[in-house]
Amino acid sequence: MMLAINLFIRTWLRGEQIYITMESRCYGGSIKTFKSREDIGAKNILLLLSFESFLLLGTYLTWGLKII
Repeated sequence: MMLAINLFIRTWLRGEQIYITMESRCYGGSIKTFKSREDIGAKNILLLLSFESFLLLGTYLTWGLKII
């Protein structure tokens, strides 16, 4: 009987801890997700490709660089 009481109390306290944690993080009971999907657009694709090209150029230019 003592083991069951101890288990109940520990479970109750753990539940309170989780509740307080979720309240402090402003959990309102639902998970917010994106429902609509937007098109990427040509501007964003161009920006992505230029960024990737910049990374590849940086990798190419520093390929043989030795760091101490």
